[in-house]
Amino acid sequence: MPTRLQECEINPDDEVTDEGDLVHLAFLADAEPVN
Repeated sequence: MPTRLQECEINPDDEVTDEGDLVHLAFLADAEPVN
């Protein structure tokens, strides 16, 4: 795994949460608008 991703929480895209929800987005990142 790349060093820049070691602090990220990564989930399999077929994981089901305790509430029964399917995890369909495995990676979230901050984004900023481009001027």
